[in-house]
Amino acid sequence: MPYKLKRSTKIRKNRKLAIAKASRVSPPQIYVQVRVGDFGGTRMFQAHIRLRRDSYRYLVWREEDRVREFYLGKVSKACPTSRAEISPAAGVAGTRSMSRPRRVRK
Repeated sequence: MPYKLKRSTKIRKNRKLAIAKASRVSPPQIYVQVRVGDFGGTRMFQAHIRLRRDSYRYLVWREEDRVREFYLGKVSKACPTSRAEISPAAGVAGTRSMSRPRRVRK
């Protein structure tokens, strides 16, 4: 007979608890006020933030039958640690990979 591994239930319980805790948090509702008509009337539309290509942030909402967007800016991806704090072994691998041109998906 093949050897069967004993699986721990602790991992499953911890994962379920983490998912349950994460699902309790609800994102805030964002609304956009849009001027309608010539007399200064306004309407409120529910909006959300969308990331495109992992770096461009847009505010997007549906205005009746059209989807509207507002460009919020580029997301800055700052490295949490400086190059000096990275170990020398990791720095060598990083410099080699940075010398190659990056392939971009088209």
